[in-house]
Amino acid sequence: MIHSQHFFVAGVSFRKTNVRLRSKFSFSPTQCSAIYTATRVDCLPHYFIVSTCNRTEIYGFVPCKYVLYSLLQQHANTTPEELNQYVYAKEGDDAVRHLFCVTSGMDSQIPGDYEIISQIKSAFQLAKEHQRTNGYLERLFNFAMQVSKEVRTKTSFSSGTVSAVYATAKKLSKQKSILKAVVLGAGSTGLQTVGYLKKLMPNLEITLVNRDTRKLEPAASMCNIQGAPLENLRDELQNADALIVATNANRPLVHREHLLGSRIRFIFDLSVPQNVAEDVDSMDQIMYYNVDSISTLTDATIQTRLSEIPKVKRIVANYVKKFADWAARYQYFSLASQATVAGHLLPRQELAALFDQWQESQPYDRTVMPFSASASDSIVAALKSAYPAIHLATPLQKPGIGTSCYTYSHSTQADMLCDKHSRTSSDPGS
Repeated sequence: MIHSQHFFVAGVSFRKTNVRLRSKFSFSPTQCSAIYTATRVDCLPHYFIVSTCNRTEIYGFVPCKYVLYSLLQQHANTTPEELNQYVYAKEGDDAVRHLFCVTSGMDSQIPGDYEIISQIKSAFQLAKEHQRTNGYLERLFNFAMQVSKEVRTKTSFSSGTVSAVYATAKKLSKQKSILKAVVLGAGSTGLQTVGYLKKLMPNLEITLVNRDTRKLEPAASMCNIQGAPLENLRDELQNADALIVATNANRPLVHREHLLGSRIRFIFDLSVPQNVAEDVDSMDQIMYYNVDSISTLTDATIQTRLSEIPKVKRIVANYVKKFADWAARYQYFSLASQATVAGHLLPRQELAALFDQWQESQPYDRTVMPFSASASDSIVAALKSAYPAIHLATPLQKPGIGTSCYTYSHSTQADMLCDKHSRTSSDPGS
């Protein structure tokens, strides 16, 4: 059984969920690798997962959005009720536009924040290493990077330095009584935090704490600061005024007992899932900030960026149209290049002329999306109207785009709402 596949994005973000809820949907790179390896199914051949502190989203080709919903339900630490309430989905041009809004910084918790770019690059590369990308996703990724570059070079949307990490360092720099800070985590976020602290507070004593001692020593040496292993965290906090947590553990690393008797007054948890235990928030002497509350610590730079949004929207709209044109051409020539009349392939020049005629005569129809059955039917009809004796190779769908959907076990909701696309496998874990 062949099903037409459509391009979707499904996920959660800061717009509808707080950090506690997003933590339930958060996937580490190791978890993403495990999902790519385990999901060997025909109805989900090409996709990539983006999981950051502000969002977890899956972009890919599926018969319906509930395949992606089901994937989230299988692997996220969430309930069906939470999934139904908080997960959103967008299809076709809307999904493309959403990705371009993300890479432009327009859908960031802090407008114009481009930390997401490196995260999307890493996420896409991981999917590619697991053979989960295809030509469409490759081109989509390249367009998304072009959007980001054009917004940065042609607008002031990224002017000033405003990010969660910078906002944290800026907040601390305004506290004149802060003498010592502990940064937990020697990854890129932790090292970026140290860099901002040293720039804004050159006299601040900083200790870098990390779980992996092999990574700790070179990182601390590079930053010219003291280093300490995680087991010494309580001792390091006794004489510190602030703690910045920049780890990616799947459980809290900082607990109330670490802080008892310390002089810690500020804690900034940049992690998702949160790596500071919930009972710390109730400690009277401590001002606690998670990634959501940190995002409110920005200054007037945000207003400057917001004034640039109309320009950014025009850039995004332009690239959405460019990509739609590319996708239509890609599908058209994937089908038309197989066409023969009396056993002979049609010349490329004739196919190009027919493509222009097809595009001009095609009214804007949201159902005629790239790689959809309706788009294929429209292309075939245009070819046959010009060449009634034309012969097209079968199947019409490009291999790897339209595929059978019979091995994936959708969620109960997906079976009920989309049973025409899904047949339950005998192995529920397949």
